[in-house]
Amino acid sequence: MSLHKSQSYYLFEIKRFGMTSTTLDELDSLLEEYLSLVDNYQSLQLSLESCLKSAYFNLAKSKIALGPHRLSQKGWDLKQKDSFVQV
Repeated sequence: MSLHKSQSYYLFEIKRFGMTSTTLDELDSLLEEYLSLVDNYQSLQLSLESCLKSAYFNLAKSKIALGPHRLSQKGWDLKQKDSFVQV
């Protein structure tokens, strides 16, 4: 079985840097974990995007139902208030 030119080059580099099969297995494991984390990040990003779209549309529906002046920044009470929490 003959190796492709790039495959033989990589085998040469592996030998040159003294990488063992254990080191390569560790690198494979780390790469697998990294790709899993990237996949998880992308799925969470899509979930966040979906939630934000839903919130935006719900706000738009509320503005239509209540009128634009009832749900504006002018209607929010932004004063600092003391909060009292009893435990």
